[in-house]
Amino acid sequence: MNSMVHQEKLVEDSHINSRKIIICIFTSIILTIFSSSIFTLYLAYTERGINLSNWWPIHPIGLPIALTWPMRYQWFSIFLVWAVKNLILRYGGIKLFRRFIPVVLGLACGELVIAGVWVLIDSFAGVTGHVIFSW
Repeated sequence: MNSMVHQEKLVEDSHINSRKIIICIFTSIILTIFSSSIFTLYLAYTERGINLSNWWPIHPIGLPIALTWPMRYQWFSIFLVWAVKNLILRYGGIKLFRRFIPVVLGLACGELVIAGVWVLIDSFAGVTGHVIFSW
């Protein structure tokens, strides 16, 4: 989207044919997607599928998500779940981890059911303005 805005400004200032610039932009996008896909496959096969987290410990989606509004309020919950998961996997193994899956799903479904119950209670009581979730 940013490139299209800059393209319009360039066309406006320099009187170049807009269609030619749009074709160049989309051609470069397609070539970039194609070449990066080929290079990623090449690296996966030549490096035998090495896990990138061994040499890059920061997840690439972390920075864009860290700057969002809900993460200000949910970071500790996510950290707590991550820490409990790592403890279960380290000391109990995959067998214990799989035994905990119904517990976690039950907690999540239980929260949704209770929130729904409070919505019904509020609707019957005529009360409005209660916040169910913090976001």
